[in-house]
Amino acid sequence: MKNTRFFWDGSIVESRFAVPHNKDGKPIDIHRNTTANAADLLLTTVEDYGRFAVNVLKSRGLSQEVFDEMVRPQVKYPSGNNMFFGLGWMVMPDLSNCEYALIHTGSDPGVNTVVILFPKSQRGLIVFTNGENGVQVWTRIVAEAFEVGKEMLGRG
Repeated sequence: MKNTRFFWDGSIVESRFAVPHNKDGKPIDIHRNTTANAADLLLTTVEDYGRFAVNVLKSRGLSQEVFDEMVRPQVKYPSGNNMFFGLGWMVMPDLSNCEYALIHTGSDPGVNTVVILFPKSQRGLIVFTNGENGVQVWTRIVAEAFEVGKEMLGRG
């Protein structure tokens, strides 16, 4: 993951990152944070995040015990019918074909992202948007791609 950081440093190739936009489609200045925050502000490219997602799908880099804990529903998600928090992921268990989904969203000013992984069938989708209206965009993409509708993500 050569283009992934937790803060802006001299090694970042800024042309690899999209300019964020507000709800009216106007560019927003990029916030170049200079300190790391593991809970927020991951700077990455779709390519790098895709590599990460493939490793999660294949449970690479973790013991089976840690992977099982990561994907186990730990705490009920407050507004989701069949949604839970796992370790670092929202978990939606008990889907058809004995499948479950791992979901992670992100948002910062002018940026909205989602990754949805289905480990049993080895499928997934990553959508990065560079706009305040990105949730509306990726919700439609997810609904089309997986025929799960808005209910899956608690956005119905």
